[in-house]
Amino acid sequence: MDERNQNQNVQGDFNGQLANGNINNHIYSGQERERLNPAEVWPIKIKGRQLIEMTGKNSAEIWGRLKDILGEGHNELFKDQEKAAHAILDLWIEQANFRGEDSAGLPAGLLIQLSELKAKYTEAQSTEQKLRKQYADTTDRLRHSQQAYSNLEQQHRQQTASLNALSDQLRRNQGTIRRPQTCPSCDAAAVKLASTRKGVFTASIMAGLAIATTIVLGYWSYQASKRASSAEMLIRNCEFHGKTYSIGSIIDNPQADDVQCVASPQGGQPSWQTIKPSKQATQHKTPIKSHPKRVKHSSINRNLPTQAADPVPEEVNQQLF
Repeated sequence: MDERNQNQNVQGDFNGQLANGNINNHIYSGQERERLNPAEVWPIKIKGRQLIEMTGKNSAEIWGRLKDILGEGHNELFKDQEKAAHAILDLWIEQANFRGEDSAGLPAGLLIQLSELKAKYTEAQSTEQKLRKQYADTTDRLRHSQQAYSNLEQQHRQQTASLNALSDQLRRNQGTIRRPQTCPSCDAAAVKLASTRKGVFTASIMAGLAIATTIVLGYWSYQASKRASSAEMLIRNCEFHGKTYSIGSIIDNPQADDVQCVASPQGGQPSWQTIKPSKQATQHKTPIKSHPKRVKHSSINRNLPTQAADPVPEEVNQQLF
């Protein structure tokens, strides 16, 4: 079927609604459509790279979503799709800027509380997963031990029944024979009875060993899980906007107090603490409205106790979120 014109109604955006409205993308099929040349594609690529840096998403997510909307890759767009591509990318960039400005204005205390809550939630999830795995392992070992115990118990019942039958046979033979005469069947029954008693005693010992082994394995598993939890607590990091920072890292907020990731004196989860920048660092701050936050990374040893925050050095490494 040859259709010359086709309309596509696009609703939504990269992470929500497209600027409180929808985009009607008109696709015209036929030989009269002309694709964009490299010079016209270049500005679209620039906006896409800017959006990738702002959101932290990979190129496949950005260009793949744009292709789902327009039906063509950014290198194969037609001239009648150029304005729509620019409009979509501009809206995504505006939304990314809005989210960045909104998070930058949060108070330092709220950021610290949010970081602590996220750390506790992550720790609870990790503990739950470990407990579930430990429970599954212990349940599996217990099931095998119960099966072995059931087999030993069944063997014990069979040997007990055999012992009772031999005892009854021995009593009957003793009642029918004369004392002065020997009883070969009685001697054989007595030997078999002694052998059966020995087997019952051995089975009882094996059952006890199986139960003791299960208890020891459970205790070892608990100690191993406890050591793993203790080791994990020593390598905690601080989290800020979905990213992990080592102990000593400093978040430079242009519109709020700076915060620094410090270790817990008890060896627990590190947390963000408010620090006051030095006078020299304060003089170098410029009141730019959309100034990107700067992250100062420190090489503080994780095992050192918490100390008061030193003044922020003048030269820092900048990193965009």
